[in-house]
Amino acid sequence: MKKEKGKEMKDMLLAGAIKAQHFAEDMVSRAARAARGENGDVVQTVIIIGIFVVICVVVGGMIFNAMNAQGTKLSTCISNVNSSTGCNTFH
Repeated sequence: MKKEKGKEMKDMLLAGAIKAQHFAEDMVSRAARAARGENGDVVQTVIIIGIFVVICVVVGGMIFNAMNAQGTKLSTCISNVNSSTGCNTFH
């Protein structure tokens, strides 16, 4: 059960990162077109940059939380290395 939960979390993070990357690439393309003066203006560029920043913060938060959770598990594993619990809870 724990392995399935960990796999689901990794799959969700991977899917989110892929979607964010595709969205970011689209926003960068739009920002470049706006900078060249193709169908864009300052307001559109500011909105696109703002959306890109929000995506970066969200994805960064997801990555930070995942790394923090795994770091906590690893720390517990290391601190209990000579006990019966040891690293059997680390996935």
